[in-house]
Amino acid sequence: MKKIKLLKIRFSNTVTREQLPAFRSAVIESAGRENIVFHNHSPDGFVYGYPLIQYKHIRKRPSIICLEKAIEEIHHFFQSKNRVIELNGVKIPLEVYRIDANQFTMQVWDKEFLYSIDRWIPFSQKNYADYRKKEYLGDKIRFMESILRGNILSFARGVEWHVDKEIKVKIASIDKRNVIPVKDVAKEVYRLKFRSNVFMPDYIGLGRHTALGFGIVKHISLESTNAHS
Repeated sequence: MKKIKLLKIRFSNTVTREQLPAFRSAVIESAGRENIVFHNHSPDGFVYGYPLIQYKHIRKRPSIICLEKAIEEIHHFFQSKNRVIELNGVKIPLEVYRIDANQFTMQVWDKEFLYSIDRWIPFSQKNYADYRKKEYLGDKIRFMESILRGNILSFARGVEWHVDKEIKVKIASIDKRNVIPVKDVAKEVYRLKFRSNVFMPDYIGLGRHTALGFGIVKHISLESTNAHS
C-alpha cells in the first residue's frame, strides 16, 4: 500500500490532439530545459522510466498531470513569465482554468475495478513481432493483457510503490483500433475496457508515449454499468 499525490492542471485554452506536442514544447520552454522531469531528456540522452509529468488533452483543454515528486517541480513553470503556446505561428498566452490536488491510496484489492483506456499504444517493435506470431484471438488477447499488466507495474515503479501481490488484468472489450503516425512512425492505437484488481487514478497514462497523452485511463463505475445491462 502506498499513498501518492496527483496534481491536475487544466488550461482555459483549447487545442486539438495534434497540437498537444506544441503545448508540451511551450511548457518545457517556460519551465526551462534544464528541468529534466518536464521532458525526460538528459545531456546523455533519453531518461527511461515512467514520466511523472504528462501532457493531456482533456475535454479539448491542454492539461498537465503531475505525480509525486514532480509536483514540487511544477513551480518552475508557474514562476516563468513566458507562458505562451505558439499555434500556426500565433502566440497565445496559457491561462490556467483549474487546478485539482488529490491523494490516492495505491494497493492491490480483492475486488476488481473497471477502466477504459484511450489511445493505448501497447506494442514496441519487438513485442509486436511476438504478437503477430500468435495464431488465435484468445492468445492475442492474453498477450495484450500481459503487456497491460506490465504497464501497470511500470507505473507502480515510477511512483515508488512496491507491489507485493499479484496484479490481475482482464480485457473486457476492444472498442477501437487505429493506425496513426506517432513521431513519424505508424503505431497501432487502441481504445478498450479492462478490469483490474488495482485502483488507479483517472487520467494517468499507461503504455508507450504516455507523456504525450497516450494511454489515458479512466475509471468506469460498475454500478452504472450494471444499471444499463
